[in-house]
Amino acid sequence: MLPLRCLAVSETLSDVATAHAPAGGGGALLRVHTVNARFVGSARVPEAATCAAYSAAPEGVSVNCVALGLATGAVRLYSAWDLRPLAYVPPPARAAPLLSLAYGADSQLLFACYADGAVLAWESTEGGAKPAPVRILPAHALL
Repeated sequence: MLPLRCLAVSETLSDVATAHAPAGGGGALLRVHTVNARFVGSARVPEAATCAAYSAAPEGVSVNCVALGLATGAVRLYSAWDLRPLAYVPPPARAAPLLSLAYGADSQLLFACYADGAVLAWESTEGGAKPAPVRILPAHALL
């Protein structure tokens, strides 16, 4: 019975990802269960988790991921199938804790809202393509 920090539900499979504060230490424990409560897997995360989001790309065409927002302002991406680490997005220069993460409708953009009011967006890249630069968006641009 570890304290729950955040959770996300997959729109495509209905899997539930939860991030817990482990007993006696920092970091987080990321766990995934099916909608029927079958344990899928877990991963230890060195930083404390503050929010989570699932991508919702079509199954069979893409591998979805769990994005985990961290108190440091960084984002870690994990495979939705086996929680294999996929990517680490370092915190921006003026790092504040992440409050929320959300994918765009086509799962090509990941939006992050920080405690200092900043909103950042990262765009997905193909295979070995050069990553797109981080774009800072005014909040009204999302409406």
